[in-house]
Amino acid sequence: MLLSYAAFIDKRGGLRHIYRMSFIRDDALLIPLPCSFDLSLTTFSTQGCVMKIAILYASREGQTASIAARITELFEAAGHYQCDCLDLEHLPEDFSLDHYQTVVMGCSIHYGHFAPVFRHFVAAHTERLNAMPTAFFSVSLVARKPGKDTPETNVYTRKFLEKTAWQPSYCAAFAGAVKYDLYRWWDRLMVQLIMAMGKGETGRHAHVEYTDWDAVARFVQQVRTDVLQERS
Repeated sequence: MLLSYAAFIDKRGGLRHIYRMSFIRDDALLIPLPCSFDLSLTTFSTQGCVMKIAILYASREGQTASIAARITELFEAAGHYQCDCLDLEHLPEDFSLDHYQTVVMGCSIHYGHFAPVFRHFVAAHTERLNAMPTAFFSVSLVARKPGKDTPETNVYTRKFLEKTAWQPSYCAAFAGAVKYDLYRWWDRLMVQLIMAMGKGETGRHAHVEYTDWDAVARFVQQVRTDVLQERS
């Protein structure tokens, strides 16, 4: 069934802003828009209002990249989102947060630290990030343990959120993976020591994925309902 909608548009400052919009379909999803919403970043089709999302990540051995890719798939499967999944180490020259209405950022934790490229990006764009809906997820081996898999109980994630001026709208802490074949010899020894202390996998060629993909799906659903205020 074709979409019908009503909108009130103001062209102040050369930008088009939308104040009220509703979508009428038999299987309608109503996505309330912010009271001041840049229409130039939005596309419309029989699927409704399509929101542009930047999914940015910093990944060392690839697990955070895999999680970011899955998040992208889940958003786009909903039919109302257009996502760009981008590595912070290789952003396009013309990249700008102004091209997006929402940002989801993820970063892995190594030896208790987030990647410098992630920390520098957040510090350089804090004001813009705080002016839009955002979500954040960390990835670490610590999060594989029960009671260490939330932003509040994962010590490294909690400390980062306490120190940064960025205030993401929603946060999560995901478990990563052990990929010994991808580690430098020193990193392999250190990870084996850490895993042995926690009674984890220490095999020389072990490749163990601890990520809870159901938790990743719940994260996307929470962002859609709580952050983007999607209604069914």
